[in-house]
Amino acid sequence: MSSVNETAQESGSGGGNENDFNELIIAAVALLTSLVALVISVLQALQQYYSSAKGFSSCSKAVIGGWAVYTSRKYRKSEFRFEVRYTAPILFVCPPANTKGPLGEHSDTPIFRIDGFTPEDIHTPTPEDIDAQGPEAPELVHTAENDKADWLELLVAIQRMERESISWQHQRMGNHEGVVTGRSTMERLRRSPWRRGWRRVQGLVGYTQPTEMTESRSTPTPLEIPDRTLIICLQKQHRSWDNMPENLTKPYATTALSHLIEITAMLGIFWKEFNRDRDQYRAQGNGFSIEGFNVDGLGVTFRFRKSGQTRFKENRVIPSDHVKELCFGNVPTIFRGASEAQYTDEPRGMGTLQLGSMSEIGRTLAVFGCSNFAVNYFLKGDHQTRHGAMFPVAFEIVGMVASAIQIRGTLFRMLPNPTLFHWHATESFLKVVLDEFWESLMSIPPISGSNPKTNSSSSHVAELCRRAKMVIDILPDQEESEDLGTLKGGAVAFELSVLERLHDVIEFCDGFLTPPAQREVVRLVLCTHLQEVLDIVNEVERVDLLDQLDEADAKTRPYMLVDLYLTVVGPAVIKIVCDLLDVPHASRSGENPPNPPGTAPSSEGTSGKEKKEEPAKPPSKKLRTGPLHPAETGSPQWKRPPVKNGGIVTEGQIADVWCTLVVRMLCWLLLHDFHAKDAQISKSDSFGSRTPVYLA
Repeated sequence: MSSVNETAQESGSGGGNENDFNELIIAAVALLTSLVALVISVLQALQQYYSSAKGFSSCSKAVIGGWAVYTSRKYRKSEFRFEVRYTAPILFVCPPANTKGPLGEHSDTPIFRIDGFTPEDIHTPTPEDIDAQGPEAPELVHTAENDKADWLELLVAIQRMERESISWQHQRMGNHEGVVTGRSTMERLRRSPWRRGWRRVQGLVGYTQPTEMTESRSTPTPLEIPDRTLIICLQKQHRSWDNMPENLTKPYATTALSHLIEITAMLGIFWKEFNRDRDQYRAQGNGFSIEGFNVDGLGVTFRFRKSGQTRFKENRVIPSDHVKELCFGNVPTIFRGASEAQYTDEPRGMGTLQLGSMSEIGRTLAVFGCSNFAVNYFLKGDHQTRHGAMFPVAFEIVGMVASAIQIRGTLFRMLPNPTLFHWHATESFLKVVLDEFWESLMSIPPISGSNPKTNSSSSHVAELCRRAKMVIDILPDQEESEDLGTLKGGAVAFELSVLERLHDVIEFCDGFLTPPAQREVVRLVLCTHLQEVLDIVNEVERVDLLDQLDEADAKTRPYMLVDLYLTVVGPAVIKIVCDLLDVPHASRSGENPPNPPGTAPSSEGTSGKEKKEEPAKPPSKKLRTGPLHPAETGSPQWKRPPVKNGGIVTEGQIADVWCTLVVRMLCWLLLHDFHAKDAQISKSDSFGSRTPVYLA
């Protein structure tokens, strides 16, 4: 009996152990399930927290490139969520020495210059990456890639502009001896063939280079543009994605409206539409395109796209501070004072030309004192109104009195077109006109009829012609087959010596035109010249003359235009200004009038000196000109009272002023250049505007 009980007890204890084991397994599974559920719950909670960091993926390297290093999450305890913070640039245009940007002083928020050689500061491709996509390598246009922010592409374009243009200038100037190349003398010696041979000899004898030479070779100085007064800079601004408008999905950069217009001009982009009333903006050029539109909750936003091949060589815009005015149709003149400040809404005087629209040109002519007839050609003219003979008078007044903007020691000539007219005159056309003009001036006697040896006026013209001839002698020769007409091609790169000679001529002219005692005479001659040109090309009585100009072929037209200016415009200007200043002149005093400027003297008056033999020119068709002045045709004429002279101004001085203005005009237009597709769209009210705009 006892054995049976023991057996039952053993079987019961075995069953209990088995039940305990099963319960343990169940408990372990339950614990594991709970742990998995806990982990999942924790992960879900974390995911909810991290998903509260809205916009973090839009601030990644795939979208904003190297600027993604500044992207971070900041946990807000009071809101139980993460805030996404990113960094984007604020772009602005300023002088290189500027120490204060939109965010304050330089010490608080550093200013980074986009100079083409410091890509690490603005997180753009390295110089090696840019060089790898140089002119020898095909430049890629990513038509299907739209993940990156547009302003990142803009930074790359600015970086490429600086590096490619500076490298082009350095290479072109380095190919000529005696020209400043931006490279030190020691560097040129190291690169010369004899230096390499001498280095082999040094190695054989155990000679060691001086320390300063080794250091200069290991740490070369970046290339720069000397005396530049304009550069694009940026400051880094930290932003929160919480303030991002719903319509934007990528971080945006910030700039001012005026700065954006200046940046586009420096990149060679021309505005096709600029309407602030309807917020419609469109520009294109040099392989780029820009479109602007209004974004609710933000403001005017621009999209920057690369649409084709780009080029930054001889077509690079001059990095001068005056470019900031030309972008808006304003041109500084030789009459501007050194301390004269420019404001957006202030009326302009003789120190600034406004040429962005017909009404602005009319107001500019009125400021200089032109008659209502000349002003009305722009204010009330129609599609049949002509605005110039050689080229639009807007370019004539620019060439005659605009300040020289091209920077000495550089090769860049391109400028934004400040006028609403397209520029189509070629360098070869201007060369022919200048050559014919100075040769004609050399063949005339002193206008005042006095002794050439004692007439200071005639000596001035002789020196002016001598300097003009020096320019002609070094201007590049054109092939006989090349068209000398007015069809504008691509930008032309002049040698540094040509640009320096042009600068010298312009400085000589400015020294004669800018003295205070000369200012009133210059103003009268300028106004009268513009009036005469506009009257000639718009008078019904001049139809035959205009038909001759229109029918002339490309090679004959320059000579006919010079003949027109020297036989019709010049004598009329001198006569009218003499009447206004009450200056005696030959035609009024009863003497035989002197030969008009540009016409050869009669055989009796020649000295018999043989003119040097020159290559044959196209036949110079003399214009069948009519009366020299509208008053002789019976057309209405407004009689202005004479200006007080006091016996100081002479007829010869008036003639010298006119000749100087014409020569300066031609030299200024040779020193500078405008793109053929560039024409100003009136936006003068945006000059200096700090209205914030955004780059998506």
